[in-house]
Amino acid sequence: INKQSLFTWVAVGAAIVNISLNLVLIPIYSYRGSSVATVITEFFSFALLFYFSRKNNYKIDLSQIWKPVIAVIAMGSFLIMFRAFHILALIPLCALIYFTVLFLVKAIGKEEMGLARNLFRKE
Repeated sequence: INKQSLFTWVAVGAAIVNISLNLVLIPIYSYRGSSVATVITEFFSFALLFYFSRKNNYKIDLSQIWKPVIAVIAMGSFLIMFRAFHILALIPLCALIYFTVLFLVKAIGKEEMGLARNLFRKE
């Protein structure tokens, strides 16, 4: 929609929200406070960008949002069940679960597969 300055201001606003929330939440809740601050900040960014996109007559189709939500629920469930595992084991396992579920619900299309192949292609 050619509104780069608008995106920049949303990013600046999100940074201010994140820093402010971190200053309040980290001393009280430690790393969990930081996690909550990050989730709130990302929701804030999404809401503002969605609003401005719609305001500028750019249509965003949210009908497929259930696919990544299912992947997040699967990954989060695994993480909760196996939280006693070492973090270095959990990170790749969670990524594997997330992308496997995305693939199974057909959230990863041909374009994304092509991009992934290009990442690992030797020149």
